[in-house]
Amino acid sequence: MSPSDALYRAVCAAPHDDLPRLVFADWLEENGRGERAEFIRVQCRLANASPADADYVDLLEREAELKAILWRELDADRPALPPGIGWEPEHRGFAERLRFGYDLPPNIVAHLAGCTAGVPISGLRFEWLGADGLRPFATTVGNAITSIELPDPRTTREPITEPGVFPALNRLIFGGDFNSHDLRYLAINARLRELSVPNSATTPPGWEGLTADLRVFEFRLYLGRVTAPLPELHTLRVDRFTRDDATAFIALPKLASLTVRQQNGDWVGLVSKRDRPLAELRVKFNPSPRAADSLFRREWFQQLRVFAPSGDEERMRAACASARLTGLRQLRIPPGGSPLTPDDFLRGVFWPSITTFEIPHYGWEEDGCLRLLHQLVAPKLKHLNLKGVPLGDDGAVALAENASLANLTRLNLSACRLGPRGVEALLHSPHLQRLIELNLYANQGGEALAPLADAGVMPNLGLADVAANGVSDELRSRLEQRPAIRAR
Repeated sequence: MSPSDALYRAVCAAPHDDLPRLVFADWLEENGRGERAEFIRVQCRLANASPADADYVDLLEREAELKAILWRELDADRPALPPGIGWEPEHRGFAERLRFGYDLPPNIVAHLAGCTAGVPISGLRFEWLGADGLRPFATTVGNAITSIELPDPRTTREPITEPGVFPALNRLIFGGDFNSHDLRYLAINARLRELSVPNSATTPPGWEGLTADLRVFEFRLYLGRVTAPLPELHTLRVDRFTRDDATAFIALPKLASLTVRQQNGDWVGLVSKRDRPLAELRVKFNPSPRAADSLFRREWFQQLRVFAPSGDEERMRAACASARLTGLRQLRIPPGGSPLTPDDFLRGVFWPSITTFEIPHYGWEEDGCLRLLHQLVAPKLKHLNLKGVPLGDDGAVALAENASLANLTRLNLSACRLGPRGVEALLHSPHLQRLIELNLYANQGGEALAPLADAGVMPNLGLADVAANGVSDELRSRLEQRPAIRAR
């Protein structure tokens, strides 16, 4: 048995323990596979991190870069699976969570046994299960499972409640309607660190033990009904807030990340009453008769590191123009958010600190795109996602000529209406040679993509997606000789 095989077996033998993974990472680094080693370390750190941690954003961004660098290796490491079953993204450095679709072969557990032997399976996600439900998995891999996702409320759940079944479970995601009949599922396990329940329910018996170690909580309606303390909670996702939520929300001592999905409730007033500021905020703003800009002058807004606003245009505009956002690292505008103009973003004070900017599928006019890309000064920006924004060739040329973007490592320009002139400008830009990931999917680059076949062009590329660009078969064949290129 090789040292690599022995170390991997140690990971499989202790799937809940980070130490064997970190030992494996040390061996990988000592044997010339430093990026694979770093990927394991970064994911193990993220699995235990809070958005309040100083290195949280750096870890998120490095994880994305490493996935681009290692995409072929990670694909090759995943064992082949029967139809209807797939791998969820790597967790703590390895593929170990399975996703089950609707059309599964009979005796699925038996099928899996041969495919996943020697793999540290720790997670199960089911779109649908038949009459046997989870029981076959509980009797085979139950002791190793830490994560179960059941988005369909019709899925049989009974084995979760039985003593000794899934004893290591620490992540539980429920879907669909959630009613009093389901309350018994919440009082079963005091080791849960992540819990998602889809709507309001009175606090069940045993909740105090259940929530003692809870870190991530998704509770889609009224937080005010949660009467037990949540001493370790750092991430809260809710659909809405009411006044009844104030006591429970203000009492959360370690809360660092808040997601509010619906346009109602005075979450701003509740946040302002907290002693501990938020590091991450994902919120859908509702229209308000109050002056929008006054909401974003408050001190808590200055501590944000990750911000994903949507909803009311006036509040979004006021938020992005706030003078408090001097330390913002990531600005992520969800697809379908209220459209702001390029000028709204250019007025932001966050550009000197921003490292990730995402604004996909915004239908700006071409002159607005040009103005943004000509005037943008973002010396720390590493990840830029303009997917679906109609830049055209002139926009691509403006981006390629912007010297302040010389630190970009990930660039998504898929479906941006780029032609040969724009693609050529990007590939030859001296400011984009540090790119690790380039997404040009669904443009019309054609033969202008030929320089990418040369490993000296953008030499750091780990992944370049140039599929659906109208290239000839001969050029596609040449491009695919470079390991970084995905051309189909």
